[in-house]
Amino acid sequence: MNSQKFKEISSLAETIRETLELDVPVDLNEAVKRLGGTLSEIANEPNQPEASIRKTGERFAIYLRHHQIQARKRFSAAHELGHLFLHMGYLVDPDKWQKSNDYKDSVYHRFGYGIEEQEANLFAAAFLMPEKEFVEQVRQIASEEDLLRRLCAHFGTSASAVLRRGQELGIFARNA
Repeated sequence: MNSQKFKEISSLAETIRETLELDVPVDLNEAVKRLGGTLSEIANEPNQPEASIRKTGERFAIYLRHHQIQARKRFSAAHELGHLFLHMGYLVDPDKWQKSNDYKDSVYHRFGYGIEEQEANLFAAAFLMPEKEFVEQVRQIASEEDLLRRLCAHFGTSASAVLRRGQELGIFARNA
């Protein structure tokens, strides 16, 4: 993904979070409610994605599989919001929204394959871990051994999400 696209997606995610007046850690239930959607847990069934989004009339519904850890559920819900805005056009592209009746999430179900999945992951990271606050938190936390744990606790995300966000922002080195 080029740097311009990275900036556009990050800006959109942060603008939406700010417009909804949501503080960190972002309350995903409240975010979905303020956007006019629903967020529900569904039974854990084989061959089902861990999260999905569907258009329901002029609104939307996000479904999360039961039995995921809370940090994963949060990222999954934010990821689906990424699809909602970026790929379905909700509130940002009326034509795309009208045509999104048959939108299907990637067959790879969030394993990072394909540009749509990468974009939705970036949206989720920026929505949950805004750049300015992420950088500020890194600077404030003095102890390196506590850094990862404290960032996870502050943003309500997993270690892998924090590490990836730090790499995307150029704060943490990428593994070779």
